[in-house]
Amino acid sequence: VEDGFKIQAYTFILLRQDGFPCVFYGDYLGIDGEYARDSHQWMIDKLLEIRRDHAAGEQHDYFEHPNCIGWLLTGDEHHTPLAVLISNGAGKEISMLVGEHLAGRAFVDYTGHQEGEVFIGDDGRGVFYVGDASVSIWGLSD
Repeated sequence: VEDGFKIQAYTFILLRQDGFPCVFYGDYLGIDGEYARDSHQWMIDKLLEIRRDHAAGEQHDYFEHPNCIGWLLTGDEHHTPLAVLISNGAGKEISMLVGEHLAGRAFVDYTGHQEGEVFIGDDGRGVFYVGDASVSIWGLSD
């Protein structure tokens, strides 16, 4: 399985409401020998941190493109919304409703894959984006 797909799969498994947080030992620590695997610990740790600190609330799916999906976790009294995008093709943008109460606030990509910020409009929407064959996980800027 290609490394890029593994990160997409772990994003799906770890950040959806109905995902079971399981991680394969070989993906986390790597494996030596005939069937060697590189470690993806840095990214899996990032996803686990995002899950622990930010993933909460209702899930709203945005399956608008054949090769790019997204979903919004609305947050709760202790967590702010989280916008997740996965692309297995060309990069895309998805407009998501995060809430009018966040108008003017900036979101950043917690994975570091995308630079810049997404600002929430007066209508409560933000246009989030993901690069080619990648994942981006957008949350409130500090």
